[in-house]
Amino acid sequence: MSRWQMPKTKPARSAPPHMRRYSSAILADLAKRTNYVDPRLAADWSKIVGPKSATLCRPGRLLGGRRNAVLELHAINSAAAARLQFDEERLRQAINAYLGPDTVARLTIRHSQSGAAPTEPSKANASPKPLGLSRFRGGS
Repeated sequence: MSRWQMPKTKPARSAPPHMRRYSSAILADLAKRTNYVDPRLAADWSKIVGPKSATLCRPGRLLGGRRNAVLELHAINSAAAARLQFDEERLRQAINAYLGPDTVARLTIRHSQSGAAPTEPSKANASPKPLGLSRFRGGS
């Protein structure tokens, strides 16, 4: 062996797998153990209840058995919760059409501080435009 020969080293490690490979299975298991709804329901929420209702709430826990369960809906504010109460039967029918007949017997609407964030910017949150009062002050 030569004095200047390169020492043998271990081969380089391969890169770790991406999180997306494992995260969906972990989150689905966590949702199942904590009685939160199926992640597919949350992903398709806008298609199930409609875009207007989807901006007002998000699904929460599913309490009960496979039939006649109670689904918690988390509303973004008190006004949204009141609005959802008027549409409760329509929402329940739409959810049962997705999950299967008689899966959800009742909805519980809760006002939560961390409710669903609107998916589209609201017109009410837009900055107000100037009124242009110069014409009333004798301006041009």
